[in-house]
Amino acid sequence: MTAEAYGNLITEDVVHEYPYAPVPFANRIEGRDAVMAHLVNVTRLASNWNFTDITFSATSDPNTIFVEFEGGGLVTATGKAYHQVYSARLTMRGEQIAH
Repeated sequence: MTAEAYGNLITEDVVHEYPYAPVPFANRIEGRDAVMAHLVNVTRLASNWNFTDITFSATSDPNTIFVEFEGGGLVTATGKAYHQVYSARLTMRGEQIAH
């Protein structure tokens, strides 16, 4: 997915939270421009990104879903593989991600 395509998926006032982000990365990022700048910087740290095993789970709130997936890439600085299991709560506003 291109950065432009992802930008179209999120609201202008989107909030991304990363409760376990290591220093120097931010725990909370607000606004489309700030989120996009953060994602561009993070994705530059590795190459060959891939995301698999995507599972969506509905909640009793029609605007909130949970997503679990695996992702990884090749860390540019070390040449080592990076692998992570992700879990996210998405709050939608219309057809865009708001939080």
